[in-house]
Amino acid sequence: MDVLSYPVLVDPAPAVARWRLQRRRVVWRVVSLVISVLVWAVIWWLNQANLWPGFWWVVGISLGITVAFLVGSIVGLVLARRTVNALHEGLALGVGRDGIFLDGPVPWSAIRAFLVKPPRRGRSATLVVVSKAGTWRTLPLQWLDQTPAAVDNAVRALSGNRLGLDLAPIDRNISVEQQLQLVAP
Repeated sequence: MDVLSYPVLVDPAPAVARWRLQRRRVVWRVVSLVISVLVWAVIWWLNQANLWPGFWWVVGISLGITVAFLVGSIVGLVLARRTVNALHEGLALGVGRDGIFLDGPVPWSAIRAFLVKPPRRGRSATLVVVSKAGTWRTLPLQWLDQTPAAVDNAVRALSGNRLGLDLAPIDRNISVEQQLQLVAP
């Protein structure tokens, strides 16, 4: 079965870059928290005798906001690290004249559609491969070494124009459920 005429590989570079960015954010949030604590400690030390009653409220709110940003950055770092750990280098999708290769060879006759799930809140747009049996497999487009248009061209050419990727949902924000309703069974 010819399923590797057009290999699409996983490119972990964007995920690793996101993890490094999140790591830098955590470091700067910690530095910011330490500087804030030091500034408030100096203000308290120099003005112990004449502190106004709302001083501790202002300190608490100021440090609370800094800690909230730090916690958000730590959560982002953990999620980015999970993403990097879940990635593997190698073949993400093989496209050939007889079908595709995901976890194993899948003939064109078993595929119902290739759908594109629009990006959401920092996540990549996702390629959804739907089989006629109703199961699907997802591939984040950001982590593929080929552009979505190149994958679309390969799928159309090697499937004999029976299937293709409709990239319009990325621009129009159409859900996968709405796309499935448009695809004939």
